[in-house]
Amino acid sequence: MASKTEIAKSRLGIQEERALQSMLNELYAIEPRDEEHGAFLRSRRSSLLERLGAFTTTNASGSTSSDVSS
Repeated sequence: MASKTEIAKSRLGIQEERALQSMLNELYAIEPRDEEHGAFLRSRRSSLLERLGAFTTTNASGSTSSDVSS
């Protein structure tokens, strides 16, 4: 039986993954105003994708999904 701490950590992990996916979806929906803004968006997307990738590889214990809309 899973302890309350493990359940809480699992729920927080799921919330974090959803937040990262939501931020990525918002960034992909933005049309860059100019080249500098486009470079910023690409950099931010890359950073979030790295965080999501690190999160899903360290948290591969069951029902996490790593679908990212592009």
